[in-house]
Amino acid sequence: MEVFIIKQKLLRLLPVTLSLIIIIFLVVYIIINIFKLYNNYTDYLSEKEEMDSYTVLLSAQDKFYKDAMSSNYKNQKYDSPYIPKGFEYVEGTWNSGYVIQDSNKNQYVWVPCTNLDISGIPKLKKSDYSYNPYVKSSLCFDIEYKSFINSALNHGGFYVSRFEIGKENDIPVSKKNALVWNNITPQDSVKIVESMYSDANNLKCELLNGYAYDTMLAWIFDVVGKDTIELSYLEVDNYKENFDINTGRVMYNNIYDIFDDIQEITQEHVDNTPVSRGTYKHLDDQGIKQRLETRLYTLNDVSWNDLTFRTMIYEEN
Repeated sequence: MEVFIIKQKLLRLLPVTLSLIIIIFLVVYIIINIFKLYNNYTDYLSEKEEMDSYTVLLSAQDKFYKDAMSSNYKNQKYDSPYIPKGFEYVEGTWNSGYVIQDSNKNQYVWVPCTNLDISGIPKLKKSDYSYNPYVKSSLCFDIEYKSFINSALNHGGFYVSRFEIGKENDIPVSKKNALVWNNITPQDSVKIVESMYSDANNLKCELLNGYAYDTMLAWIFDVVGKDTIELSYLEVDNYKENFDINTGRVMYNNIYDIFDDIQEITQEHVDNTPVSRGTYKHLDDQGIKQRLETRLYTLNDVSWNDLTFRTMIYEEN
């Protein structure tokens, strides 16, 4: 009898117990989801803060550029390139590729530019030549831009390395027939560039930024003829194997190695992601200009066999 009574009590308690278990489960479930929502919200706020900060950077860069382009630069000498200390003239004219070199025979080419409307002189600016760009220029922030913009507009131009950077005994060079320095990460390329001319007073050496790259391309298209040009899309047999190639392949305006399969690391970033430039071999369905102008995301700490870099030099004001 007592056993029966106990069973009856337990049976009566069972619904209550189940209800309590369900309530506890629901409470735990609600608490877990509240934490998830909170974490998602804090992540959203963090991402929004980062995006807002990045938007502020882009806005500041755009304002600086617009202010510079509307300024009056009285001493622009795009047709009379300055020669930095320690360099000498090699060949060429200001409007077809004025070449200088340092004491170690590293060569650079003058790219004229202006903020005015002058026939034959490209304006210093970023461009989106591609009808469907992978990365729009308006989204790209340049790590260094103020000193470059001021110098380029004050002098009426800047210098870019005549070749993609090669290496001789692990020393970076801008020389013909040097082995292209590929298989390099963007962060390592920055360190290498910083080591070049580090002891030169008043001379900056950097990766090309978006303004420099697009202005250089606009100048080449303008001089060679952007409407009629048939740019050679260079194919080298061993590109697809190991990319062990030498500099000095195809030249326009005395600048080599622009039109080939190798991407060039630049200063441009989208948030913290580096952007590379140059002809991209997988875009064969697009015209050469679209391939050439393509901006692609790269990884800061990953090297690729079809990734190298080019430099620019300029005197600070």
